[in-house]
Amino acid sequence: LARIIESLQQGQHPTVTVAYFEVDACKEGGACRQSSGEMKKIDMFERTIVFMREGGRFGRETIPMDDVVDIRSE
Repeated sequence: LARIIESLQQGQHPTVTVAYFEVDACKEGGACRQSSGEMKKIDMFERTIVFMREGGRFGRETIPMDDVVDIRSE
């Protein structure tokens, strides 16, 4: 995570794969999910990871940091 933050501070957008737990809104439990792509930023105030959309356009796909199980970077 420290290396990813350092890359972001240098203006880079590293490609990462994030594994996280998503709570089921209808019943008890949930599922493990995985998202991959270029990271836009890590929002320390909101405690979220924000991905960019394909083609470099900023997106709104966010993952709560508290739900993250694993982060891998190329």
